[in-house]
Amino acid sequence: MNYRSVILIGFCALLCSAQAQQTVLPNHDLTKGAELTYLDFWASWCSPCATSFPWMEKMNMSYQSKGLRIVAVNMDEDPEAKAAFLKKHKISFTIIDDGIDAATSKKFEVETLPTSFLLNSKGEIIARHNGFTLKSGHKIEQEIKNYLTKPLPSNEQK
Repeated sequence: MNYRSVILIGFCALLCSAQAQQTVLPNHDLTKGAELTYLDFWASWCSPCATSFPWMEKMNMSYQSKGLRIVAVNMDEDPEAKAAFLKKHKISFTIIDDGIDAATSKKFEVETLPTSFLLNSKGEIIARHNGFTLKSGHKIEQEIKNYLTKPLPSNEQK
């Protein structure tokens, strides 16, 4: 095996590893104990995000006891803007900050807000949604219902 082959194999391994990591939540603890996690990327200046917050609260109240966890990742650079937004929207689900390096949004290749993902209990992406409207919210709710009510394969049962 020559020098170029080793570099090429190493580069391919790195690329494949990066692609595999994109399908798993960076902090797996956020999905731990949940059958399904709704991961939402949002910002205070995003009007569709403001529309999605009451919907997410409704989903949280309706499906949390059935295994749904909602985690909303804030993309604001201004903590005061985030605080003002959250003061208007009373919520009971988890809010985390993406951080200065935006590592989580980069890992999930978020380009528009809101962008949301449904993640299974292993942190694997099972659905991606770009944008939000009340109509798309009905579709996502159906996906949530379907996932939470489907029987688990025998090797995954608790």
